Parts: sequence; structure tokens; C-alpha cells
Amino acid sequence: MKASRFICLMILAVSLFIYPVIANAGGVISLPKTGQTTSYYAGDDGAIQAGVDSPAIRFADTGNGTIIDNLTGLEWLKVGNSGGAMLWKDALAYVDTLNSGTHSDWRMPNMYEMESLRNYGVANHASWLNTQGFQDIQTGAPYWVSTHYGADLQDPTSAWFVYMASAGRNYDGKNYNGLYYVLPVRGGQANSADPAYPANIPKTGDDACARLNALPYDWIVSDPCNDNYGDAPGQDGQLKMGVAWPTNGNSPDGRFTVGTGTMLDNLTGLMWTASLNTSNKLTWTGALDAIANYNATNYLGYNDWRLANMNEVQSLINYNVLWLDDGDPNYEGHWQYLINQGFTGDTYWNSFWTSTTNPSDTTKAYAINVDGREQSSLKASALNPWMAVRNATAKSRDDVIIDFGASGLWAFMNNLYNNTAWQQLNNLDPDSITTGDMDGDG
Repeated sequence: MKASRFICLMILAVSLFIYPVIANAGGVISLPKTGQTTSYYAGDDGAIQAGVDSPAIRFADTGNGTIIDNLTGLEWLKVGNSGGAMLWKDALAYVDTLNSGTHSDWRMPNMYEMESLRNYGVANHASWLNTQGFQDIQTGAPYWVSTHYGADLQDPTSAWFVYMASAGRNYDGKNYNGLYYVLPVRGGQANSADPAYPANIPKTGDDACARLNALPYDWIVSDPCNDNYGDAPGQDGQLKMGVAWPTNGNSPDGRFTVGTGTMLDNLTGLMWTASLNTSNKLTWTGALDAIANYNATNYLGYNDWRLANMNEVQSLINYNVLWLDDGDPNYEGHWQYLINQGFTGDTYWNSFWTSTTNPSDTTKAYAINVDGREQSSLKASALNPWMAVRNATAKSRDDVIIDFGASGLWAFMNNLYNNTAWQQLNNLDPDSITTGDMDGDG
């Protein structure tokens, strides 16, 4: 008996240390907070501040012309105007010349890597970065990213760019008049998550390359990527940097687990309502009020829904698809990907609200367009669909119950799909189980 109690106590003690791993079992990565701390309406981004905190010292100057982001593990070139403004192909070639130095893994950042530098708590992201150790991050000119506009290359002539002063992003022809800057990056995650950093960067979904066929504008598909990318090395589809998307769910590509009215994202650990609310377009405050009503009525068995913030909505984008204004409701870009996985709604011409306010104009909040572009919409008058989300992880480590009975070990934890039920982890003897909500949090 003494031996059993001793083993039980030891197991329980160990569980207090390992439980943070269990609690994050719903997702491979954690998303960071947006940086917005001012609340403009009950339940908005500034009120909830969902996501992981940045380290106390986020950016560290290496003294060798680079800055390490302690939030993501990415190492950036410190100077934001090196190489000058150039075409996309020339920007890729410029970054490749850096690989003859100390490191050989410099690259043009993909969309998710570049977006990770944003701080939605300030009006000008570029100016903020210039106070964090970077130099000459451009406030009036955009930056190329290595991600194609429509990574399946139905438009192989275009690539994305990002404005670092504002939250804007758009696309342009790779060899047209787009003379933009590039901020080289290295390191980060490649397939596997790195627990040393609070917020890992996922893959974008871009899995194809393009190569020049004939100057000045003619790009053709090189899919799958191989040596034919030739004069444009370092494309997102070639490198595929970032944490791999899980495939253990029951959705067609395995990233999501389809529940009853819910969609669990096994990449981020976020649970979404399956409905995209495309037939219930509301103002921004109306969407926040609707979610407050969800919580008041324990919608789908939960009372902790929230309007998704910028980082959360953007995490759903699959850059391997392209929006086309072809009138075909069966092929409408990023949100159609979600419907293909089990979400419900239509996607034609829809922009989805986020809970994040535009700090440059607080009468507006951000929405994500069907093709992945950001837009700033008037809170009081614009009508958009909206997405409700919640954390699908156990809420506290003392909700893990371990009992060593006569027939062996039992362990129960808060169920990822129903916050009032307990999930059996090791099915042995029901008579030996100890149950209960030890801290009263449900």
C-alpha cells in the first residue's frame, strides 16, 4: 500500500511538470499576441489579448549586423534598405549573394515570416521596429516576400509584398514596375516545432515555383520545384520553411478535426465554429455582441468564444490557393480551402472581421479579404462575416487526475472537445478512478 501511494504521489508530481505539454496537445504551435493592448469594445483584441507573450527582450542585436527575434527564433538582417529597391527576381538573387558569407541559409522571408514582425499595438510597424534595434526599415515603401500570389501558380507572374508602415499587403508582377525592398532572414523552424521559442512560424502552404520563360514578363510554372527555378532561387515553394501542418485530423488534408459544429485546428490548437457566418454579416460591434450571446447561451457547449484576432484569422490562410474573380462559387480562394476541409458557408467576395482595431484609425477594424489581402473597414457601417474561436486546450494543470489503483494507472484530463467531460487516457479499472474539478474552473 505504501509503495502504491508513493508511486501515485510521484506520478502526480511529475504530471505537474509535464502537464504544460499535455495542455498544448491540441496544437503544434502557439500564436503570439498581436500587440494590441487598448480595448475599444467589450470582447475585442485589446480586451482579450489572446496568444502567447513576447519575451521580455524580444529582439537581440548580435553585434554582427543581424537581429535575433526571441519570439520566433528568426534572425534578420539589421538594416532594412540593404540592396535597395528592386524587382522580385533581383531581390531573390541579391539575398542569394549573402550565402557566400558566414551563413548559407539567408533567404527572402515568406509571408508568415514577414508578418511575424508586426505589432498591432502601434500605428506604424516600421517606425516601431526602428526603435527595437533595426535600422532603416522603410516607412513609405513595401517589402517583397517569397510567397507567390496563388502558390498553385495560376498567376505565376505575381508575388506578394508587405507594407511595414501599415498593415497593408498586396501583390504585384514580379518583373513589372514593382521596385520594392527585401529584408533577408535566416534560421527559424524547418518542419518541426522548436520549443525554445514561444511562437513558431508555420509553413505557408506554397509548394510550387516559377521560372522565367522569356523576358520581361513571362513566368511559367516549375512544379514541383527543382533545378528549373534557375534564375530565381529561394522561392517559398522551394524552401518551404516553417512548421509542417499536422495530418492527424479527419478533414481531407488532415489539418483539422471536424466536430459537431466545430473545427479543431491541429496546427494551432484553436477550435473554430464550423459556420463562417457568411449569411449573417454584421458590423464589427454586432459581431462582438453576437459572440457575447454565444457565451451567454453556452453555444455548442462552451462559454469562452471570442472574435478571432488578426493573427488567428491569418493562421487559416493557405497560400497554395488563389482567388479568382471568375464568378465560380466553387473556386474562391483561401476561404474555399476552409470549406473543402469542413467549414460551412460561401466565400464569394467575402472579407472576414477580426477583433483587431486599426490603431491608425480607431473607427476601423481589420478584415481579411477572400484573396488574403488585409483591409481596414468602418466598424459602425461595414457588414462582414465573422469567425468565432476559442482555445481548445485543458484550462489548468490541476484538472489532470492520476490514480494508481489495484489494476494500474488511470489518468483523466479536461476533454478537448467538451469542457464539462473528462477524457480517459488509459483504460484500466473504473473502480480505481478519482474524478473531479479540483479548482472549480469547469
